Order: sequence, then C-alpha cells, then structure tokens
Amino acid sequence: MAAIVLSAIAATATSCTPDFDKSTSPDFALTSAEVVFAAGHPYPVNFIFVAPESDAIWTDLTGVELPGDASVGPGEFDVIRGAVVDGYQLGNITFEITIPADGIAFESIGLVYAHSTEPEYVDVGSWTLTEARPEEFATADARAEVTAMSECTRAELPVPHPLASVGKFRTGSSAVSAEDVALAPDRGAIDIALSCTDDADFYVISPTLDYTDTEGTEKSTRLAPIAIGYQDIDDADFRRIRQR
Repeated sequence: MAAIVLSAIAATATSCTPDFDKSTSPDFALTSAEVVFAAGHPYPVNFIFVAPESDAIWTDLTGVELPGDASVGPGEFDVIRGAVVDGYQLGNITFEITIPADGIAFESIGLVYAHSTEPEYVDVGSWTLTEARPEEFATADARAEVTAMSECTRAELPVPHPLASVGKFRTGSSAVSAEDVALAPDRGAIDIALSCTDDADFYVISPTLDYTDTEGTEKSTRLAPIAIGYQDIDDADFRRIRQR
C-alpha cells in the first residue's frame, strides 16, 4: 500500500466491444465513502465517470455543486481523461475539499455547464466526510494523506509504537468489513483481510484500532482513510459504470 493523494486515474480498461444501448450522458461510478480526515487538511475528492469522447463534460464543465460552501467553480477542479473504449472515455473530476466542522454528506452532485441555467444532478453513491483532531491519528503521515488499495483484499497497515497487542479493528464503513486482524510487530504493522459489499464501485473507509501498548494501557487510534479500487480500474469496472 502506498500513501497517495488521489489526483489521477490509474486506468487499465482494455479494448473490447461493449454492447451499450444507452443515451450519451455521463455515467458516474457509485462510491461508498465514509471519510474521517485530519482537521486543517483538505481532502482530495474524486468522482469517476464514463462519457463519450465528444461529451460536454470534457470541455464545458464550469463547476460542481455540493452542499453548503463545498461547491467548486472554474479553476478549482480538474477533469482528467483516461482510457478509451469504443468512443467512450473514462474520466475523473478531482478537487480538494475543506471539510466543515459539522461535516458534510451527499448522494448526488450538480454538474454546472457553461451557458446552462440549471445544474445537471447525477448520483455518485453515498459520501460522508467529517474531521477529527490530528493527534487522534496513528502516524504523522496519516494526518494528511490517503492510502490506496487496488481491490478489497488483504492489507498491511502501520500502527503506533510501542504496541503489545491489537484489540478491535473497525473499518468505519457499513459496506466494508475486516477479518483476520493480526499484529506483525517486526514490521510495526497489522495485517488484515477486508471484504466489501457489491453495493458500490469504489469505497473509502476510515479505520480505527483499539490496542494495548507495552505498558499495558488500552488505547485507540485512527488510521489514514483508505481508498479501495481507484488504483486499478479495469474493463469490468468500465462496463459496470457505463451500463448502470
């Protein structure tokens, strides 16, 4: 697992012949994102979509509407082009969001186009973003970064030192569960197996770990949010998003 700021798509969609029979509007991936990020640090938001190469989203998008003061306008976001399959292109809208003190939650976003009077609203899954004090996180890196996994599988996560034993590991997500949590003291990490539901295309979780230090004191710490699936978007993901 590498610490990253998600600003681009690792797109690996391969050329095939999808039998699409839909309109030519952008289709957005559904993300189950339950984010807890360190206060004072902007969180990198990513919305993955598939659209025709000629769609207006590539050239005429001027803003993205979100609840409260989280909306972004011209110059505050990027639209990144990815792999192309039979005239349809993988895309990513990315920008940083300052999480308000009382948090933010949404299931859709408004796409604002040049010369349009009303935003076009699209479903993007289920997003909740809240902040926590930086000292609640396990490591200095976890206070300002996002880690990533290509799929919902085994992972090794860094933990505080000194640590004698692990207690309960909570994913912080209703869509992702953890099993087989084991301490790897020689690497200063825990090894876990994650399991995701089929309710979303991508996931972001914000884990917490209960543990006992070498002095016998029981403690709890937050780990960096983990983005699952963004790093290896394949043809199956492409088709699923487009055919929704």
